[in-house]
Order: sequence, then structure tokens, then C-alpha cells
Amino acid sequence: MPVKYRYHTIVVLDVEGFGRRPNTVQSWLRDRLRQLWEDALEGAGIDWEAGPAPEDRGDGCVLLLPGTVPKEDVTGPFVERLRHGLIAHARTSGEAGRMRLRLALHGGEVGHDGHGWVGADLNTACRMVDHQPLRDALASVPEAEMVVAVSDEWHRKVISHAHPGIDAREYRPVRFDAKEIVGEAVWVRVPGHAWSPPAPVAGADPRAGWSRRARAAEEESGRSEESGTRGTPGVYIENNSGIGSVRDLRDGGIGVMHGSVHQVFGDRAARPAGRGDERLVRELEALRGLLKQSLERGDIDDGTYRDAAHELDTAEGCAEAEDGESRGTLTRALVKLGALVAGVASVAEPVRRLVETLRGGE
Repeated sequence: MPVKYRYHTIVVLDVEGFGRRPNTVQSWLRDRLRQLWEDALEGAGIDWEAGPAPEDRGDGCVLLLPGTVPKEDVTGPFVERLRHGLIAHARTSGEAGRMRLRLALHGGEVGHDGHGWVGADLNTACRMVDHQPLRDALASVPEAEMVVAVSDEWHRKVISHAHPGIDAREYRPVRFDAKEIVGEAVWVRVPGHAWSPPAPVAGADPRAGWSRRARAAEEESGRSEESGTRGTPGVYIENNSGIGSVRDLRDGGIGVMHGSVHQVFGDRAARPAGRGDERLVRELEALRGLLKQSLERGDIDDGTYRDAAHELDTAEGCAEAEDGESRGTLTRALVKLGALVAGVASVAEPVRRLVETLRGGE
């Protein structure tokens, strides 16, 4: 039978220096790791048992969480509870049993072939956790308990939206090359500790060989050559007037910004090139909210939600592109989405209007 693929949130954990420990310590660490991530998931309100059984990696594990689990819960409460569990573990373990983790967060289509889990997105997550810059980041902060890497897609859809308890300024993009993956970006954070990637070699282009999306991510982080700064995202200020505090700088205020600042006057004046269609991005985000509400009301079942969310993921992945091929892919994804939710007017109608708008602009 052909493998059936479903969308999952993919969490990969790996224990630093596991192979250097004696067998008895390895066995103990494996038991402690499972207890730590179980406690962290339960403390974050995440029902991990609703998904497939964890996959053992020897020195770590792969968790395939249901696609309906809110990613902000994984990014925020789960990571923080896991970190505090590691802190508590360190108080009683001693140096020989100390546990430091590399953690990768990604999402995508995963299937079971009767022997194990397969899928390109699963491969990507496993390569993220083994990525050398992630190892280097943890090694460079000896007092840190863990290091976290999120995919560029996860960053766009979760980190950049200012959910409570999630600070985008703590994440730094690093280049991601792993076999068939070339010139992409992952976003790295060392929870509870300041960290920045090593400075590029003098005279070298720090973005040489990066993909267009990865370059845009790197520029957005404030590390572009033009800004001359590192680690602080650029800010867009619209219709700024008056004097206020830094907290209300977007609506009118005065303060100090370390990074690129783009002043925009008037009614949504043109953005600098390369920022994509922001109105389209907002409409796709609104559709995701409507889709979740339909699932909660029982208007659609879990399977329809997963399939529809997959088409929406495809559309969002093309929203920032301006070439005809990407716009065609985006439109086709929305047409499929509309077919899946045809019986739910609250979602189907906005999808229909958006498709008509896109086709009118072709």
C-alpha cells in the first residue's frame, strides 16, 4: 500500500556529548530525557499521546505532535519548561550526568511505511538538530542548558508574530546547508543567554550563496551590510507623529532603535523592494484563523483541517514571491483549499474572493 502522509509538528531532541558517557550513564540519561520532555509537554498543555509514539534516536528522540497543536505552545511554554527541567536536573546530576540539549522545531508531511517514519520534512528536522552551527552555538555558551533551532517557515509563521512569551529578537539566522539543502536559513536561540553567530571573515560577503529567502531573513534580522548592525530586526513606522515612549513607537513616539528603521508616511505607502505582498500575507493569516475556528466548532473534521492547512501552508510559502510560477502555485493551493471547505461558508467565501482577486491580477 502507498504511504499516507499527514501534517505533524516535528520536535527533535539530541543530548550533547551522549556518546562520550559510560553505558550506565547513557541509560540513565535516556530515562531522564523522556521524563523531562513528558513533563514539559504536559506542563505546556500539549497532548503528545494523541500523536504517534516517540521515535528513539539513541542519544535523543523524535516527537511527532498532531498538526493541530498550536506551534506557539511548543515554541514558548514547552521550551521554557524543558529548560527549567534541565536546570533542576543539573542541581542533582553532577558534571558526569549533566544534560544539555539541541532542539529542532519544524513542521511538515510525514508518513509511516510499516517500518518507520519517512518524509523530506522529517529529514530536514533531523539535519537541523545535527547542524554544526547549532552544535557550535551550544558549545560557545558553556552555562547554557540548551539551544533551539526553528526552520525559516516556523519563524515566519510563529516567531515573527509576537505571541506572548516569544521574543523574535532572541533568534538569529544562520546558513543551513545539509546534503540537498543549500543556502537556506534556520533561526537559532540559546534560551536564557545572549548569543550571536560568529562575525564573518573580514572582506567576505556574509550572505554569499544564500537563497533569496535566506538572504531576506538575514537582512530582516538586522545583520545586513547596509545596516551595519547585528541582531535587531528592522522596524516599520507608519504615520509617526508626536512624542511618546519607546513602547508605542509604532504609533507615534521617540526612542532609540539599534537596526534598520523604515519610515512610511501616508496611507500604507510603498514598502522597500523584496518585502512581498503584505496584504496577501494578512489575508492568508486571517484564513488560518477562520480554519481553526471551523475545526473548533466541528464544521470540519481533523482530516479536512490537516489537508486544508497543508494547502494554506503552500499558499503562504508563495505569498512573498513575485514570479508567475509561484503565483500560479499559490492560486492552485487556494482553489484546493476552497474545494475542501466548500460546505463551510465562513471559510469558503473569503477563499473564493481571494482567488478571484489573484486571477484578476494575472
